[in-house]
Amino acid sequence: MTEEKIKNRGWVKNAAIVFLSVMLVLTFFSNTIMNRSLPEVSAQYAQSGAITTRIRGTGTIEATETYEVKSEDSRKVKSVAVKVGQQVAAGDLLFVLADGDSDELEAAKSALEELQYSYQVALINAGETDGNGENPAIKRVREKLEAAIAERDNNAVTDNDVSVAKTVLATATAAYNNAVDKLEAAGGAGSGGGGDYSAVQAALNTRNEAETALNATKIKYLEPYKALEEDATAQAQGTSYNAKDYMQFLAGEYEDSTEEYEASDGKKFKKSDMSAAYTAISDAQSTFDNAASAYSSALNHYYDSLSPDNSSLKKKVTEAKAVMDAAQDTYDDLTAKKTIYETAKDSVVTYQDELQSAIKTLKLDNLGLQKMQRQISQAAEKVNELSGGAGGSIYSQVDGVVKSIGVTAGNTTDPSAPMATIEVPDRGYSVSLTV
Repeated sequence: MTEEKIKNRGWVKNAAIVFLSVMLVLTFFSNTIMNRSLPEVSAQYAQSGAITTRIRGTGTIEATETYEVKSEDSRKVKSVAVKVGQQVAAGDLLFVLADGDSDELEAAKSALEELQYSYQVALINAGETDGNGENPAIKRVREKLEAAIAERDNNAVTDNDVSVAKTVLATATAAYNNAVDKLEAAGGAGSGGGGDYSAVQAALNTRNEAETALNATKIKYLEPYKALEEDATAQAQGTSYNAKDYMQFLAGEYEDSTEEYEASDGKKFKKSDMSAAYTAISDAQSTFDNAASAYSSALNHYYDSLSPDNSSLKKKVTEAKAVMDAAQDTYDDLTAKKTIYETAKDSVVTYQDELQSAIKTLKLDNLGLQKMQRQISQAAEKVNELSGGAGGSIYSQVDGVVKSIGVTAGNTTDPSAPMATIEVPDRGYSVSLTV
């Protein structure tokens, strides 16, 4: 029993010695073990010197200023001359616009015409009295204004109408000449032989000479003839005659007259000279008409003399000539009406001024007319402003890089929206980044 206790004490003593030995070793090497578990660092003494300010990050560099390209009015885009990312310089072509007036210009013109029409109507009504009778001077000028307006409206022809008629005539004439050339080329090959064209050529020369003389006569007697036309237009108002028929009547009445007529432009003409001008132009016109008829007859006679084998070609020439003659009549009619329209339009303006002057003389102060005058002036300024718009092309005003394009060919521009945006690098850059 005693021996067993001695063995237990020995085991406890040995365990204590081992434990204390382990603890001593761990205590001795504790710093080394801890240093191996920590990150290694290095140290350096502080020294004086410059500090480099450098930051690394991802961000966006943009030009500080951008330039928006806009159209002054609504126009259809014909083509786009640049693309996004392209570098452009001031003066470089950006867009090509289609021809034609903008929607804003068309609307401004329409508004101006409406104001002018309302103003003309107001002027006509401005001379009415309160029942004591109308002033004779105002009545006479107003009647002239009414006649001029009626003459203008009855002969309203645009430049485009005349241009289209001229093109149609040129096409019909070319077709006719082509048919004649084919007929003449075939005329000598048929069994019946060709005809004598010398008579046709002589008639054509006479016609051309008559046309030259007619044009020269119109130029020579233009002013007294227009004065008679103006007088006849005014006097025919309210009668069963039209202005053209009344001119013939007045020409006979004025043949031996010693009186003078004062035209709307202030020029004075002897009525006998006005009659002579009408007679000279009418005679020249008659001579030309006769020469043209003789040429037509000679040409038909020449066609009849050609070979029977060419009947189909002759038919084509006849048909082509009918088309050409109709086109010529249309063109002549439109040209004449355009001349009358322009003359009447000028007369409307002249009589408006005369009537306004007469109203002012009689102290007929009409505030409504004054307001309409201001509106017409403002509308006219608007038309002039829009007429001088962007033209047919839009060019860059700055140097830079095209950032975006807001229109494509075929689109219509919007004055409130940019057509393109251009970055202007000369004005500096701005940087935004995340560190």
